[in-house]
Amino acid sequence: MLKASAPARVVVLSSKLHYQGKMAWEDLEYRNRKFRGPQAYSQSKLANVLFTLALARRLEGTGVSVNAVHPGVVATELARDYPALLVKIFHMFLLTPEQGAACSLHVATAPGVGSGLYFEDSRSKKPSREALDEGAQERLWSLSEQLWG
Repeated sequence: MLKASAPARVVVLSSKLHYQGKMAWEDLEYRNRKFRGPQAYSQSKLANVLFTLALARRLEGTGVSVNAVHPGVVATELARDYPALLVKIFHMFLLTPEQGAACSLHVATAPGVGSGLYFEDSRSKKPSREALDEGAQERLWSLSEQLWG
């Protein structure tokens, strides 16, 4: 459907925390190791960028662009389990959801946006070395196909 409606754009929400991500290929789902939220979050955001680059390669030349974005640190419900006072203080320094949407909207609508890119502050930025690993991109793609049938 995306190819049929080209030009089309796919915007994948990631995070600058993907730079800290490591793919624990032997136990991606934390079945055999202790779950650590920040580590899992960074790994998932790295996986978002790996997926983006793999999909962009597959859609090259079709008129469908695929890019990943870091929306900024946005006041969401992510910290909902923290103490209320801490959350209130924390939210004073965060972007509003509207501000956080700016980069995604830019990538979805601005003329001349390429494909297979990672964006922060509405500017293309080089993703992590791990994200640029084409072997890892293909490994994740293959694993995703296996898991999702």
